[in-house]
Amino acid sequence: MCTRNTTGGIKLLSKKWKFGLLIIYVVIILSATVLFRSPYEGRHFQPQLFWSYDVWEIEKEQIVLNVLLFTPLGLIVGSLWKWKGILVGTDISLLVELLQLISSRGLFEFDDIIHNTLGTFIGVLICLVFEQVVDKYYNYHKFIL
Repeated sequence: MCTRNTTGGIKLLSKKWKFGLLIIYVVIILSATVLFRSPYEGRHFQPQLFWSYDVWEIEKEQIVLNVLLFTPLGLIVGSLWKWKGILVGTDISLLVELLQLISSRGLFEFDDIIHNTLGTFIGVLICLVFEQVVDKYYNYHKFIL
């Protein structure tokens, strides 16, 4: 998925397939974070930055899950837009938070946007490192053969 086609390089998936995967994965994210949640009454906005670290023992699983949920997204957007994919991941995270706020199906938190963006960054980084390794391997073996 992450390898680019540079002067005869290996191309694993076309852009059309990558966009298809992106749409499917965004639907999965929205399903997990908004669509299949029930609305609830109470507070839906947490303006304090890094508040989740004040209650680390309670929030640590949620923080890790947010990072892990957006790491595959980073792989997809990294294969499409390289480092600019981080901005796409941040935009999708902001969309999720706004939908949670509007629909009363979650808590809008700046911390979540930071954690989701971190997950996207990790995915993009993995993608770009994978591209480099595959390109070097491919070019090395092409030279030898």
